[in-house]
Amino acid sequence: MRYHEIKIVEAPGDEVAAKDMAGLDTQPIDNAEIEKLQTDIAQRVNQVADPAVLHRIQSLLRKSNIGNISKFAFKKDSDAEKFVGRLSEIILGLDIPVTDKVNFLREFGRSNMIKAEELLDNSGSPKSMDSWFEGSETARTVFKAMINDPGLIGKNAGEAGPGELAIACFHREITAGTDPKASYDLKYKNDLIEVKTKASEGKGGGGGRWTAMNDYPMVTFAQSSQSPLDPKKLPKSIVPYEHSGTHPSIQAVLNDPNYLKNPDAPLDEGTQKKIFEQLLALAYPNASPEFIRAGASKYPNQTRADIAPVAFESYKGKQQFTSMLLMKASSDNVSTLHFSDLSKAIDNFILGGLYLMGQQRGMSMQATMK
Repeated sequence: MRYHEIKIVEAPGDEVAAKDMAGLDTQPIDNAEIEKLQTDIAQRVNQVADPAVLHRIQSLLRKSNIGNISKFAFKKDSDAEKFVGRLSEIILGLDIPVTDKVNFLREFGRSNMIKAEELLDNSGSPKSMDSWFEGSETARTVFKAMINDPGLIGKNAGEAGPGELAIACFHREITAGTDPKASYDLKYKNDLIEVKTKASEGKGGGGGRWTAMNDYPMVTFAQSSQSPLDPKKLPKSIVPYEHSGTHPSIQAVLNDPNYLKNPDAPLDEGTQKKIFEQLLALAYPNASPEFIRAGASKYPNQTRADIAPVAFESYKGKQQFTSMLLMKASSDNVSTLHFSDLSKAIDNFILGGLYLMGQQRGMSMQATMK
């Protein structure tokens, strides 16, 4: 019997005629060799006691069937449809029964499995996956597998970040900004969402760096004609709040006449406060004047937490999003936090240090979800 006369049977209903597989070289096949191979494979399968391995063997035997169902199911979502091939590979690679895979694909094709109003609640409070995901256990497994899958992030996925396509694929009305022209990571109704994800074990979570427009505002200000400071006398690094480290604070610098062009003309607190406002405006020009004034209002007792809202609003204006979603994924859970107003969420962050000059990324704030 020649190869072009054989039908490949993977499972009942999955037959594909070999004559339709154009372009394959045909070689004579020894029937005895086939029978020996079948016997050898059957014996080896009978010796397998690991259910996960047996599930994978079953998936391989029914690959065509699952692939066809996958294509049908994933075309129900505009984001999933773009990545049918990779999503099908993820499904096939899971060490779960084939019936669970088929049931999941049917589930995916019929309903949203994310409660968007719960996930994107703008509360600024941490939430467990249990509160916003209502799919089956298999759906949860697939969702977690998608979060950091190489085929669904970076260059392979329109520069999507970890977790973005996972969320978009599991809700029809949430879309991913995989188009290079998109200014958002996710979009839900009129909400343009920036997503920051930590997709690994360990302390801390998403948040990222809220980049400043000017990381060294003290250098810019000191060199301006309106500055009472002598740029040649300034210390190498200056911190914009009181702290216990070795670098001087802005308060210490402005109170020290040795840093002034005219040491005999000390700066009163009102003048110092106005200078601090100017420094914030230089670092974060996309923040509104109201936010900048609020950030400087507690001078000389301001903290990182007072500056953080200014940094966030400027970053939000620069990136043109309307809210932020943080996601932290571990092996046993996915936690999220959604907000547009940082004041609602700031207690859930660890805020990194800032510098008005002298340090790389000086006024770009590193924020990490606790």
